[in-house]
Amino acid sequence: MLGEEATKTEASTLPKNMIPLLVVVIVLAALAYLAVSLWAGFDEVVKAVQAVGAFGLLGVLATSLLSYALGFVRWQGYLTMVGYTVSNIPSLSIFLGSFALAMTPARSGELVRGVFLRKYGVSFPASFAAFAAERVIDLLAMALLTVIGLWAFTPARPIVLLVVLVIVAVVIVLNLPKFLGTIRAWAALKLPQKLSGFATGLVDTALNFRQLFGLKGSSYGLAFGLLIVALEGLGLYILLASLGSDIGLFTALAIYGFSLLAGALSFLPGGVGGFEAAMILLLTANGLAEAQAVAVTLLIRLCTLWFAVLLGIFVLPRVAQN
Repeated sequence: MLGEEATKTEASTLPKNMIPLLVVVIVLAALAYLAVSLWAGFDEVVKAVQAVGAFGLLGVLATSLLSYALGFVRWQGYLTMVGYTVSNIPSLSIFLGSFALAMTPARSGELVRGVFLRKYGVSFPASFAAFAAERVIDLLAMALLTVIGLWAFTPARPIVLLVVLVIVAVVIVLNLPKFLGTIRAWAALKLPQKLSGFATGLVDTALNFRQLFGLKGSSYGLAFGLLIVALEGLGLYILLASLGSDIGLFTALAIYGFSLLAGALSFLPGGVGGFEAAMILLLTANGLAEAQAVAVTLLIRLCTLWFAVLLGIFVLPRVAQN
């Protein structure tokens, strides 16, 4: 279980420690995007980007901003559930500032929120619990959005039902404290030390902050999670429509949800690599030209992940100085 002692590092110095990692990841991602563009035909990729146009990009950025806004509303709700109230302006600054550290495995760098929230009386275990609930529920939302998009394909419906059953099973397990205690005991005895500590910490978090992981908390988080991911998936659909693609909305949502899952499960910083590979593969499989698939993938990443990182880089130094 993470405790108060886990945050002894001064808030003003923590972001500086992450800057080298952020720079390296950004440079590597830029090189990877350039390599993919060259592979697909750089001129054709540029033409596809130009074909999207300013209105298409503004539409995608608008959906991204709406998804960030919903994410903040959910975050404030989570803080309320664990017994804390933080004014909207400072809490929003901390929430947006944490995006600067999104380029970490499982977006773990965003735990910096807990460091800054201590100034407002929020205990680190509570903010960690809210963050853990956010990540777990987001994974479920990605999976659910993917299967909703797949429902239109009759052969895929058994898979859809299976995933829905798995999601329901996860929610049920999170509401069975005795069963969670059994899982904790097994993890403590059977897993390697580092993995055991992580697993038992997560179980302790779920047990100590059950209001976040219970039926009410899970339903609340999942409803917001679906809207957040669907808005970003709508951004993908807008890009595809700008290029005249006949890929439908539900298919676009399924492609986006699955690509997010691929990125998240790769445990690479920001999911870079896993997301892009999955999306390019799925877009081309649905009839989009290779260069267009690359262009759409790069644009959706720029307008969602990298736009968030840019906002975070702008806001975080100001948060650290307060």
